[in-house]
Amino acid sequence: MKKPSPLAFLKGAKQPVLTSDEVMTNQWVLITGSTSGIGLATAERFAQGHANLVLMGRNPDKLNQQKLDLKNRFAIEVKTYIADFSSLASLNKAIKKIKDDGVVLDVLINNAGVYSTKKILTRDQVELGLTVNHLASFHLTEQLQASMKKPGGRIIQVNSEGHRFSGFPILDPNFIKRRYTGLRSYGSSKTAQLHTVWALAPELKKQGITLVAMHPGEVKSNIGLNNGWLYRTFKRWFIGLMLKDVHRSSDALYYLANHPTVDEYAGHYFYLTSLSEVATHAQPSPYSHEVLRWTQQTIQRILSPNS
Repeated sequence: MKKPSPLAFLKGAKQPVLTSDEVMTNQWVLITGSTSGIGLATAERFAQGHANLVLMGRNPDKLNQQKLDLKNRFAIEVKTYIADFSSLASLNKAIKKIKDDGVVLDVLINNAGVYSTKKILTRDQVELGLTVNHLASFHLTEQLQASMKKPGGRIIQVNSEGHRFSGFPILDPNFIKRRYTGLRSYGSSKTAQLHTVWALAPELKKQGITLVAMHPGEVKSNIGLNNGWLYRTFKRWFIGLMLKDVHRSSDALYYLANHPTVDEYAGHYFYLTSLSEVATHAQPSPYSHEVLRWTQQTIQRILSPNS
């Protein structure tokens, strides 16, 4: 296998963002982390395309305001579900409500994410970034497969070029032996997500569902604002000056969600709308299925501790 270039992302950064004029009337799109940053812009882009929306987030006030705004401006249907992605029990409650409501999803966009400069263990005793960026999105994907349109459903994992910062060692997911840094945590969780994309995509394709991963570009999102004043200042006055408009991400997600050609690329990684290469440690391999099994077993242990 040809070794991917460590600078592959530079090629993707230079490519134009492809756009779609498809109209999505009567289609249902679920977006996690919808109340800020990329999720907020993405919800509006799909509303402009006449899609009905299922919005998930932690803040009920923001969700309600977003629902009223989008319904009034675009005359679409909007459903909202409260879920804290750092808690799989909280997410499970939202999943049950979605299933009970009987919505058939055309598109699932796993956008919710976190970047933490400090090591934090959730109440489930799993590192925060790994829980939010990987376990939660995987659990939502697996649980809502039966609620997806078949054929024709699409699932987009909003991943990151940050996966290049670290591999994912199954034997040390919580940084007991490894030195913790925010970049390593973020990279590790995003690499874990990619491995499960490679493992899941072929099986989902048999059901008529296309699963892809994408990097949303270097845009002005709100990720990382949960950190201290030093990081927030650094992001605003240094990193922020180099970031681009968040609508590049929402346009790319709209394209990946509905353009006919994307079905040909199940199990692939996009830099915005351009096919790209992942780091060597994140390449599809037998290890991808090991990560898949570890992920499934970890979620089962958290949700059924006595089983």
